[in-house]
Amino acid sequence: MPLDKYNKNYDMFNRGNFGKDGEEGIIKDIESKENLVLLIKNDENSINWQHPKSITDYCKENYKKTGTVSIYDIYEK
Repeated sequence: MPLDKYNKNYDMFNRGNFGKDGEEGIIKDIESKENLVLLIKNDENSINWQHPKSITDYCKENYKKTGTVSIYDIYEK
């Protein structure tokens, strides 16, 4: 996904009833994608309180870290 485009399902996670399918829905969506590249803030930078740790953990456990860009770690399947 281009960095200069807004993607409502991934750019601002929401907790509670406001988040449509919740964390499990986002993980299922990520699982279904091919050739996906994920940018995740590295451990040296704090994340927003609404950021779902379960999604970050899933990505780190199931994707390979291939590099770093600024404050982000790059993960690929």
